[in-house]
Amino acid sequence: MYGRPGACYVDIAGDMVNAKVDRSQVRVVSCCPSPPVSLAHHGAIAEAISVTRAAKRPLVIIGKGAAYGRAETALKEFVEITGLPFLPTPMGKGVLPDDHPNCVSAARSSAPPVTLLPEARYDEVMTAFGGQGFLVRTVEELRSALQLSLSDWERPSLLNVLIDPSSDRKEQGCVTDTPH
Repeated sequence: MYGRPGACYVDIAGDMVNAKVDRSQVRVVSCCPSPPVSLAHHGAIAEAISVTRAAKRPLVIIGKGAAYGRAETALKEFVEITGLPFLPTPMGKGVLPDDHPNCVSAARSSAPPVTLLPEARYDEVMTAFGGQGFLVRTVEELRSALQLSLSDWERPSLLNVLIDPSSDRKEQGCVTDTPH
């Protein structure tokens, strides 16, 4: 009985819910033991260190696995020794404090990560972080942006494609075969 915590459903028959039981007949079952401690393979750790050292702008993402694993102390020591910035996911919030000097949560907007903000120029954000950003309004611009982004594997790319204005969101330009 180890693994990630998750949802549980127990179905109890209606006649059992209201049944009376003699307390002396109730069996107490002990809790399951703590999960065994597992360690990562040494080669995987060495590779992770090598990749992190070679990264130009590494960022530690702290998610729910760190919360479930109770990794607060180890992560705090890691980000303080390395000086690396960290960003908690919504399920990783609280593992390290939001006011920690290495926390870059303030760089996120107050909107959830799945929200697209009207008038936002995501292509310019990507360019500001050293990637390639493309604002796409036509099919030809889309073809060109795809070719350029797929030809440069050194940098991440983001294509900000303006979609059909008939959608429920704020009216935007439309990708068409003809330029506006």
